[in-house]
Amino acid sequence: MDVFKLREQLVKTLIAKRYGGSKAAFARDIHKSPTTVSRWFMKGPNHKNIGEDVARHIEDAITVPRGYLVDPRGTVTTSPVAHSARASEGLESELLDAFRELSALRQTEIVKKLSVEALRASKRRTTNGKDKEDVAETAKPQTIR
Repeated sequence: MDVFKLREQLVKTLIAKRYGGSKAAFARDIHKSPTTVSRWFMKGPNHKNIGEDVARHIEDAITVPRGYLVDPRGTVTTSPVAHSARASEGLESELLDAFRELSALRQTEIVKKLSVEALRASKRRTTNGKDKEDVAETAKPQTIR
């Protein structure tokens, strides 16, 4: 089986498992038109292959492990660091799936809390990143002469 047919089969499986067979929902999540997605599965002159760039786009959009679609045969060798990164991507994918199952209201609450925490962490990093003298200088009132 060539790589394009293999990608087509893998995407069909993803759509069936994650989206209950809804190509439209899948298309929405990967930011492609439903027509584009349908053309991947058509027979005849309107058929489009899932190329490497599109495969990488899908991997990034729905958080499947890097290489799942781009290199479905596993011919690219990966370092232990890359393998570790794939494992964490798998965990991220599971967390994202769990998040998607929450109600819209609960998702909004979580996003707000995460945004507040991210802002606090950013402020801490900014303050901690400066020299103590720089922080002291910015805290002193400036006199205009």
